[in-house]
Amino acid sequence: MASRPGGRSDGWRWKLAPGHTRAAPRHGTVTPPPGLVSILLRTRDRPLFLARALDDLAAQTWGDWRAIVVNDGGDPRLVDAAVACRAGALAGRVTILHHAHAKGRGAALNAAFEASTGPFFVVHDDDDTWHPSFLSDTVAFLSDTSHGHFAGVATNCALIRERVENGAILELERTPWPLFESGVDLANMLIGNRIPQHSLLLRREIAIQAGPYDPDLPVLEDWEFYLRILMYADIGTIQATRAFYHVRPEISGDASDNTVVAGADRHRARAVLLQNRAIRLALRENPAAMGILQPLLQRLDVQGQLLTEIRRDVDRRLARLEELMELVHLAAAWHHKLLRPVQRLVSMARAMRRFGGRG
Repeated sequence: MASRPGGRSDGWRWKLAPGHTRAAPRHGTVTPPPGLVSILLRTRDRPLFLARALDDLAAQTWGDWRAIVVNDGGDPRLVDAAVACRAGALAGRVTILHHAHAKGRGAALNAAFEASTGPFFVVHDDDDTWHPSFLSDTVAFLSDTSHGHFAGVATNCALIRERVENGAILELERTPWPLFESGVDLANMLIGNRIPQHSLLLRREIAIQAGPYDPDLPVLEDWEFYLRILMYADIGTIQATRAFYHVRPEISGDASDNTVVAGADRHRARAVLLQNRAIRLALRENPAAMGILQPLLQRLDVQGQLLTEIRRDVDRRLARLEELMELVHLAAAWHHKLLRPVQRLVSMARAMRRFGGRG
C-alpha cells in the first residue's frame, strides 16, 4: 500500500477525498479479470483454527481467489503442514509468508496486502468462517456496474460462541450479529466498529488511496482502517448471512483466545486513544471548531445527565410498583386463606337448608 501522507502516528492526516467521480454506470455485470480476490489470512500457532480456515477457503463456490497466509511469528512447520496436506483442494492458490518474530496485527495485514495482486481483497482471520457463497455473492455485488460507487460490500453475519475441548472445536450457540445495518452509517461507525472484517470485500484501489493498516495499533486496526475507507466512498451491504464470527467466551490463556474477548480492556483503552486522536487532528485542521464543539458537548452532557436521572427515577418508580404488586398478591393470598373457613360454613348452611327443606 502507499504510505500515509505526513508519516505515521499523530503525524499523518485524514484527507477527505474531493468527490468520487467516475463515468456514469451502466446497469449490468462486467466480466471479472482472473485472480480477482486476494484473501489476507493471519495466523500464529493455531493449527486447529488454521485447518478450519483453509477448508473454508477451499469450500467457496467462487474459486478465482489467491490467499496470502501470514504466519506472524509462529512455528512455520505448523503452517506449512496445514497447507501441504490440503494441496489438492487449495490447488496452488496459497502463498505463505513467515515472520521470524511477531510484527503485530496491522503489520501482518500490510505484508499480506503488499504480496497480493487482486483488484478485490478481504481479511480472513484463522478462527473465522464463511458461508460457501460468500465470495460469489460479494464478487457479484461489486462486479455489478450499478454498484461501482461502493468501496466494498459487507454481508450480514452470525455470532458463534464455541470452545475448544479435547482437540476439537465445539459450537455452543449461534445468534444474529447485533450490529448489522442495511447501510453502513459513517456516524455510527464513528461510535464503534460494526463490521467484522471477514464479512467485508473491498476494492484495492480505494485501500491504496486510504493508506495502510496502522502497524502501531495492537488492536482496532480494522476499525481505524474502515474509517479512512469511508472518507473516500460508501460501503454497500448484503442482507444475507454469509460470514460467521467465532468467539470463545471462556478465557483459557492460550493461543485459542479471541483478541476481542481476552483483550476487552485493551480494546476500550485503545478506542479512547483513537477518539482522542481523531478530535485532535480535527482541531488542528480547524481550531475554531472548539468554539462549537465545546458548548455542544457540554449541552449533550447536561442532557445526558438529565436522561440518567430520569432513568433512575423511572427505575425507582418501577421498583416501588413491583413492591406494591407483591403486597397485592400477598394480600390476595391471605384474603383467600381467611375466607376459606367462611366459605365452608356457607356451604354447610346451604346444605342444611336443602336437607331441611326435603324434610
